[in-house]
Order: sequence, then structure tokens, then C-alpha cells
Amino acid sequence: MMSPEDAKSEDDRDDQTSDSPYQVSGTANDGRHRPEVDPSVFAEPWMQDLLHPPEVSDPGPVLPASVHISEDQSVWDEPGLSARLAGDTPLDAVTWYRAYEKQVAETTEASSWWATLAVVMAGGMLAILGTFATQSVYGTALVALTVFGPTTEEIMKIAIPLWLVEKRPWLYRNTGQILLCALASGAAFAAVENVIYLNVYVPDPPAGFAAWRWTVCVLLHTACSTIAGIGVVQIWHKFQKQQRAPSLADGAPWILAAIVVHGLYNGTVTVLEVSGMEF
Repeated sequence: MMSPEDAKSEDDRDDQTSDSPYQVSGTANDGRHRPEVDPSVFAEPWMQDLLHPPEVSDPGPVLPASVHISEDQSVWDEPGLSARLAGDTPLDAVTWYRAYEKQVAETTEASSWWATLAVVMAGGMLAILGTFATQSVYGTALVALTVFGPTTEEIMKIAIPLWLVEKRPWLYRNTGQILLCALASGAAFAAVENVIYLNVYVPDPPAGFAAWRWTVCVLLHTACSTIAGIGVVQIWHKFQKQQRAPSLADGAPWILAAIVVHGLYNGTVTVLEVSGMEF
């Protein structure tokens, strides 16, 4: 008969013969054969075949033969995969700039100038609509004349060229097209605004006021929109130089300068008009 001490020793020996994570697969410490166990992740329960396979009549989701990767969402444009950190981009990788170069090659000169002409015709009217919307909200208060009004007008005058440079930059072939769009937008805005001022706001304007509107005001609007247009040109230049997607920050100083110049003019004219000076 086995004593309690002998039984305990037997249990200890059984524990010592249990499988160890450091032993050779398929054997135990006592040399006895153990069944093979697949240590890979594919042996995990959730990687096994379904216990109840789907009906044969259910084809399941249909995946597209090829998935189009948008150039705006390319992983190769992420900062963490820049050439400085990750090395050179693979030759077959989809990047924003490579998609841009492909579009440039497929765009004709005529298409580029047709797009420029459309922007020239629509730019000024878009700024007028934006200005009316601003006035309906902020009225004619001094802060509206010096801050909200100039900001809205200068951004709206270059809104279409700015959008093209960000989303369809291949439609521009040179910086002259961008500056032409900006200048024409400012001139068109000034012309429409003058017609409204001299026929609606001031039905019977003095000759001096009309002359002021058609000279100084036209010069102001075209100059400010051209300054903002230089900012758009900077955005267009820098993304090509650095071969990356366009960034508004590259042209923001010029756009802000146009807003400040316009705001200073409006503030100065308003103060002088309140002081009794007529324009």
C-alpha cells in the first residue's frame, strides 16, 4: 500500500513529465509521443473553416476586379512615407503628383484656354453674389466694411482659380493664365458694383463720384485681386517644385495682404466720408 508521501512523490513526477513550452514538438519530457500541434496563427479557432458553411445559392459579396485608388487618398503622400523617412517611392505607386503629370499629358492646350476663359467670365459674378450674401448678414456696419466685406470679396474673386489649382491644376499651363483670371475677376466685379452703385444706391450721382468709382475703385479691385492671384500662383509653383499636393498655406500671405489693403481702403474712405468729404 502506497503511503501519502509516496503518492505525493508520484504526483510530482507526473507534473515533471507534463509538456513544456521548451521541449521539442511531438515529444514529452518522458519521451512519450505527443500528437503534433500546429503552432501557427492559422490554427486558431477563428481561422478555422466555418462549422456551418453558407448556402451554395448564396454567392456572397461580389468584390470588384480592381479597386481604383484616388490620388487624393494615396498612402504614398502620407508624411510617414516621405522619401526622407521611407526611401524612394515605388515606381508603380499611385501618388497625387504622378496623377497630376498624367492629366497634364492628356489635357490639350485648347482645353486649358477654354477653362481660363470660363473662369474669366464667371469669377466676377461669383464675387458679387458672395458680397450680397455678406451684406445681408452683416449690413453696413464699420466692421462689415473693413473686415467681413473685404474678406468675402477677395476670397470670392479668386475662389474659382484657387479651386482649379487645388483640384484641377492641369487646366492651367502657365502663371499668366492664373493672373489673367484674377485680374479679370477684379475688373468684372468692379464694373458690376459700379453699375449697381450708380444706378441703384445713388440714382443721380455727381460727376465726381462717378469718376471716382470708375477710376480709383476699379484700380483697387483689380489690384487687390491680382495680389491675391499672386498667392494662387505661389501655390501652383510650389506644389510642382516640391512634387506634392497643393497647400493653401503657400499662398495665404498674399491673399491676406489683398484683404488688408482692401480693408484699409474701405476704412479710410468711410472715416473721410463721415468727416464730410465727398467722393
